[in-house]
Amino acid sequence: MTIARTITALCALTAAVCIAADEKIMDIRPAKAPKAAALTETKWQDANAKALAEAVAPATIAAIVSDEAKAAELCAAVKPNYATNPLKAHQISAATQYVMAEGTRPKPRVLWYCAMRDAALKSTDPSVKQFFMDQIRWCACEKRTPDLYAIAGYDRHLQEFADMIARELKGRK
Repeated sequence: MTIARTITALCALTAAVCIAADEKIMDIRPAKAPKAAALTETKWQDANAKALAEAVAPATIAAIVSDEAKAAELCAAVKPNYATNPLKAHQISAATQYVMAEGTRPKPRVLWYCAMRDAALKSTDPSVKQFFMDQIRWCACEKRTPDLYAIAGYDRHLQEFADMIARELKGRK
């Protein structure tokens, strides 16, 4: 019995040490305290409601997707590692939604698609490329699949994302 209890105690101690070590290894919280001033998306939207409404107003978005320079300027606002100004990110999403609305002529859709494609191709940052690929998936068609693979380049994860989008676009008219 004494040997069994000793072995059990050693196993329990080993497990406790391993669990404690795992907790330390798995602790992904930064050493510094979180920024108290960081707003949630909801609080940000509430605090910036007027500016956001103006930024995504149909007339504002129509002007962006009808002008190559304005579309390129908005796409250039996308920053690596999700550091894009939230107002600009909302405008980009609104522009994608706008060009996909029924009754929108093909020219703004093509212009907006090309602006996003060109910005993605110019970027060397995977997070920027993925941001644009996600937007492109909503306003592209199957014949644009080669562009997705050009954007993905040799990045395995972006290639997998391009594969997923290509499957979604297959058969979409």
